[in-house]
Amino acid sequence: MASDVLEAEEVIKRIRKGHGIIEGDLIEELKRNPDLAVALKELHINLRNSVKLLSEELNTKDAHCVLEMIQNADDNSYEPGIKPKLHFHLQPMTLRVDCNEKGFSEADVKAICSIGQSTKPIEGCIGEKGIGFKSCWKIANIVAISSGPYSFKFDRSKDLGMIAPIPAVFPSHEYLDGHTQILLELQTQEKAEHLEEEFKSLPPTLLMFLRRLRHLRIDFGAKAYKEICCEPNQQGDLLYLTTKDKEESGTEVTTKVSYIVAKHKMQAYASEPKRKGVSETEIVLGFPMSADDSPLGATQNAHAILPLRDYGFKFMIQADFLLPASREDILRCPWNQNLLSGIPIAFCQAVKKLNEKPSLRYSWTRYLPDRLPHSFLSPLSDTLREALTDTKVLYSWTGSLEEPRLLVHIPPRFLNRKGSPIMISDQSELRLYLSPKYSWFTDQDSLRKLGVTEFADQDFLNKLKTLYPTKTTKTNDADQKWHEDVAKALNTLSHSRWSTQISHLPLVPLRDGRWISMASVKEAVFLDQPDGMSTPTGIDIQLVDKYATTNPGRLRLYNNLGIKTCSSYEISNLILRKHQTGYQSLSSSRDAAMHLVYLYRARSTKPLLPYSLIWVYDGAKTWVKPKDLYIEIPGQNFFADLFSKDPDCLRFIHSDYITIVRGNEQASWLQWLVETLSLSTQPRLVEEGGLSRAFKSIIKHHDSVTWLNILRDPKRRYKPSNHPNVCEELAGTKVICVDGKVRKLDETVFPTPAIRTVCAKFDIEPPIIKVDDPSYEGWIKLLQPLGVGMKVTVGFYIEALKCIKDTNHVDRTQVFRIYQALAEIQDQAALRKAFLHEDLILKWSLDNASWIAMSACVWNAPLRLRSKIALSGIWPDCEKFFRLSLGVENATLDMIVEEIKRTSWGSDTSDVGMIKSLFTTLIRFAPDYGAEAKRAQIDGFSTGTFFIADRHYLHESFTGKVPILDFSVGEVHKLHKIFDLLNLRNKYLSNVVEEDYNTSGSQELDHRLTTMFRSKANALARCAQYWRPSQAMKDTLQKQSELLGLKVIRVSKITLRRYLTHQGQTISVESEGELQVVPFADGLNVYLPVEEAKLQLVNQLYLPNEIAKFLGILDRSLFIGVILQSNKDVVDTLLDYQGVPKLQDEEFISMDSLSNTEGTGQSLEDYPSLSKIATNQRSTSDSSKSAVIGGKSIVEHGESITRRVSTNRITPTFSAMVQSRPSLEFQMTNLMISSGTGPTTESGLYRSPAAPLSRELMVRNIKSAKERFQEMQTSLKIRGSQSTEFPVEAVNLLDIAKYKPTKRKGRNSRATKNAPQRQNNVSAARDFEIGVSGEQFAFEYLKNAVPDFNETHWTSNLKAFTKLHPDYKDFESYDAPEVSDFVFEDKRGQLTAFLVDRGHEESKAWLAEPPTYYLEVKATTEGHHAPFSMSNWQYKLVRANHSPSLLSHLHSSAHGVVTDADVGIGTRPHAFVPGIYRDSESGIHDLAGV
Repeated sequence: MASDVLEAEEVIKRIRKGHGIIEGDLIEELKRNPDLAVALKELHINLRNSVKLLSEELNTKDAHCVLEMIQNADDNSYEPGIKPKLHFHLQPMTLRVDCNEKGFSEADVKAICSIGQSTKPIEGCIGEKGIGFKSCWKIANIVAISSGPYSFKFDRSKDLGMIAPIPAVFPSHEYLDGHTQILLELQTQEKAEHLEEEFKSLPPTLLMFLRRLRHLRIDFGAKAYKEICCEPNQQGDLLYLTTKDKEESGTEVTTKVSYIVAKHKMQAYASEPKRKGVSETEIVLGFPMSADDSPLGATQNAHAILPLRDYGFKFMIQADFLLPASREDILRCPWNQNLLSGIPIAFCQAVKKLNEKPSLRYSWTRYLPDRLPHSFLSPLSDTLREALTDTKVLYSWTGSLEEPRLLVHIPPRFLNRKGSPIMISDQSELRLYLSPKYSWFTDQDSLRKLGVTEFADQDFLNKLKTLYPTKTTKTNDADQKWHEDVAKALNTLSHSRWSTQISHLPLVPLRDGRWISMASVKEAVFLDQPDGMSTPTGIDIQLVDKYATTNPGRLRLYNNLGIKTCSSYEISNLILRKHQTGYQSLSSSRDAAMHLVYLYRARSTKPLLPYSLIWVYDGAKTWVKPKDLYIEIPGQNFFADLFSKDPDCLRFIHSDYITIVRGNEQASWLQWLVETLSLSTQPRLVEEGGLSRAFKSIIKHHDSVTWLNILRDPKRRYKPSNHPNVCEELAGTKVICVDGKVRKLDETVFPTPAIRTVCAKFDIEPPIIKVDDPSYEGWIKLLQPLGVGMKVTVGFYIEALKCIKDTNHVDRTQVFRIYQALAEIQDQAALRKAFLHEDLILKWSLDNASWIAMSACVWNAPLRLRSKIALSGIWPDCEKFFRLSLGVENATLDMIVEEIKRTSWGSDTSDVGMIKSLFTTLIRFAPDYGAEAKRAQIDGFSTGTFFIADRHYLHESFTGKVPILDFSVGEVHKLHKIFDLLNLRNKYLSNVVEEDYNTSGSQELDHRLTTMFRSKANALARCAQYWRPSQAMKDTLQKQSELLGLKVIRVSKITLRRYLTHQGQTISVESEGELQVVPFADGLNVYLPVEEAKLQLVNQLYLPNEIAKFLGILDRSLFIGVILQSNKDVVDTLLDYQGVPKLQDEEFISMDSLSNTEGTGQSLEDYPSLSKIATNQRSTSDSSKSAVIGGKSIVEHGESITRRVSTNRITPTFSAMVQSRPSLEFQMTNLMISSGTGPTTESGLYRSPAAPLSRELMVRNIKSAKERFQEMQTSLKIRGSQSTEFPVEAVNLLDIAKYKPTKRKGRNSRATKNAPQRQNNVSAARDFEIGVSGEQFAFEYLKNAVPDFNETHWTSNLKAFTKLHPDYKDFESYDAPEVSDFVFEDKRGQLTAFLVDRGHEESKAWLAEPPTYYLEVKATTEGHHAPFSMSNWQYKLVRANHSPSLLSHLHSSAHGVVTDADVGIGTRPHAFVPGIYRDSESGIHDLAGV
């Protein structure tokens, strides 16, 4: 050691210079030698990196340096008499270590300033690599050291600061004289916290295997500390560890644990270079004990002097293991493998010491390891077990040590009352059984690992098999107790598992001295019968020895074996089981009778088996089942009197059964026999489901009055109504009637008061059955199920009608009363059957009366129908009888057609009026001309050589020249559809007559008319394009060009010739003509008469017709006439008003073209789909489109398409139209839906008025919607969920219709009625309120009906006008272009389920994938019949998203459901399915919701 401080400083300087620290003379030398400077720099870099890597990567834990310091303290040298101590002082950012060792030598200083250099010898020291100190740099930045004369520090921020010492004075406030001190300046607060956790978790066992250090203290600040002490006993085989923990609060906890230490020396592995010269090494095992010296179950660390880690062992292992530099595991190397092989030997030696300690002798097995995690030491689990298994370490029952594999544990259930094994036959066997002092319940797992087995249930049964033969021959008391102990043990076994083996043991002693097993029993074994009843003979039974049953354990065993007490219940079952095997097993008839007596006396206990198993013998002593037998009760002679003529039809039970019980008990005995054996004391009514042989004998040998009296006798309790077959047989049995005749029972009637009254009223004599005392009330209950009539039936009245029919004088009043009475009878089937087979309908007149069949009648028919009799005119007050009871129908279409077919087509003019009447009736009587009406084509009618005059002027011209059907023009007009079905249109004169003109005389060009008509060319061309959309635009422009070249020429004479071809000849008629139109290359020549008087008529009547014919729109001639007679400005306004587009707009498509796309070559794919217009919806900014007013009156491209709504539906109808899905129409409520009309501007386009909406109306709408929804719910509950009818009125909008628009008048009333009208601002505001109110009502209704429906689904621009109401003030306006008023994606299927719940089965197909609904609302104040408007754009949208399959189906019907709401409901992809119906007569198209 340095003698003074100066010498210590020189040592420090030499070390620094040796590390190449550049300072002092070295600086000048490096200047002179640059190569040396470069080499030194590279050395510094390499050395610095090595130190850093070693300090940071050597250990994974920050606080590993703590163990290194403890290790160094144990390796230090101490002055004699000094107890080594180590003291840690942990402050917030510093750690000071104090040790009372001698102090550092120069070699020690050099060791900690180098890498891999150590001053410690190989043997006797823990450290060996000279690098443990470097672990301080895991947590510290600066380390100051004071030891003897040395005082220096390391600073990692300096060049080579972790190994190059820096002279420094140790802080005076930390200095402690006479100690080696190390002061660490910690890197971070987190490092300090980790270090504190490490200190607190230090195990007290870390001092157990150190050589010198026995005391360790750690101070945490000023108050808290932890102190560990380790003290051995005098022998050194017991260590006491004491730990004191004191918290800052002052709480102090002291823990003491003792360890038994066992040491084992073994030969070392000689070839280990790190242990050169070491030939012997030592293994130490430590076994922890609690305060009561019992084993501790906690796992322990393995040690290599200091703790390594927990490997899962419950005892401590200390050995000289070779470790890696981190000291965190054991290296796998030959040296350590050698140590591993010595541990089992050490453990076996330790067990001897443990067995010497009474508290551990029978519990040390708890130290054996459980399942170990994989590690270097994990093989010890098996090697320890293998070593102990063959070593005598466990005590036997006799107290000797034995090898575990030879020992067997005896469970307590196999011990006798003295605690000894039951099944030993010799005391020497006890040496094979484990001592009972071991706790098998606690330690069985460890004992089993050592090879100890348990005496199992099977072992016990096997032992009993060998012992029982010796035990069943003795009867002494000891053997009785042994049997009781065995029974107790057997009762603990699982009976379900071991019952078979137990049943083969001879466990049961019988009263006759035999021992039997239950498996060998052929007859039942019972315990004593407790009730004292004598057991009858002739049954199989064995009784157990009475003494054996006095022991509860044995009694329980016998019960487990199935032996039961010999009760009356068991005896009864044995008797019945004996009978079950057949009468052959019965020993005698006497035994059989006694069996019944025993069952009778044990009747309070019901046996398991049925009494039907009993065999008895009858009067002929033949064994039979008693259910077919009779019994003659003493003193009764009923059978003898009744069956005197047929005594062999009955079989009686033998008289022995009657006399075997006598005295007072006989009556109850006979009663029991009757009830139990089903013996009969009276003739049976039923046998095998039908009438019995006995009753058939009674019917055969006695009259009906006698056997009916037997049936009705209440004492006999016959109930034939419970047996349908018996009722059927009795109903067909012959009986005597009052009139003396014999009839079947079901052909008779019983004389009830009602029957007597009817008989007296209509003088009828029915077949009344003969019985005694008809007033007896029981007759009706007995006879009615047998088919005897009890009330007035159809037959009574039919008989009455037949009587009247057979008389010469017919009383109509009497017939009327019968018809009225028959109307009240419910049996319509019988009634109709009777009238089908008899002519029972009276055809009455004042001078004649006849009877006709029902097939010749109808209830109501046209007067001209001669093939059927109309009963409504004969019996007007009997409609209920004929219509409901008999099902007489009204005349049908087929009847009228057949009447026409039967009518003669001869020259009899009397038939002409009738034929006209029938055709007229055909129209009025059958307005639906579907497939049924097509059957009305009358043979030969359509092929006749005749014509039909459909124009007055043609009728006048050709009458008398060609055959013309005798119908006026008006009648022809009414019969259009009938003639269409008969293919007679080709016989219309208007279709076959041709015309030509010829002009003569002077000619003069009329410039005024030419100029006027030419100015209409553009308007006329617009009309042609609009009403004839199939025409190409170039053809329309050609027509326009020709009209621009039109010339009006006035001529003095125009001759008109009309002609047709008939039977190969031309029939012509000439007359004065009104005008002639002649096309030429560049225009038209229009020849008009010179006379001004004729000109006005021609211009107004004939010229529009010719111009319309030229344009190809003949059916629009009236409109063409208006255009020709109006000035140009008015014409343009008129066309704009009617929605006729200008010629330059070639994209529009009219309603007509859309309904006939199949014929025009246009494809529906050319029109917009919902997905395309979703982002390009209608807008009010385009001057060619109008805004929404009045609840959806929309005009696009200047067009308004007027729609007429059928009046045969309740409105509104929401139509759900989905492509490729079942059709659906559902009436949501009756909000009046139609087109509102709006005001026009100068351009003719509609605008929304800014008038405010009435708040009062909005409040009323909300209330009305909720009330109507509740009314509908109530209505559905009353009428059933399948009903789709709803109240006619839903909300009254009439109160806001203060002004009604003025309707135009004109010849085409239908067109003008449906056209939108110009209105003033007042009516426009009214219509605006109607539209908003309609949407608000629909919103409130849907919100009540569908839980998920809310204001976000209101996608109409009109929603903004509802904010006046407080409920709507927070609604956000919908400013985007709109597709429909409401859009609802039915994600949870609520709206779909709503429709299904209300009876629309088609919607069920949508429940799996509910659609998205697009709902459009139309509102009107005029009721459901009012028309409404929809824009061409809306119509295109619905039409383009259709279902072709549905559309083709809809076109196949002449009529369909017509809605007044454009409601499209789509799915993914969105689709509309409209139904288009064309009225061929008017040209109007109706949209049908499907």
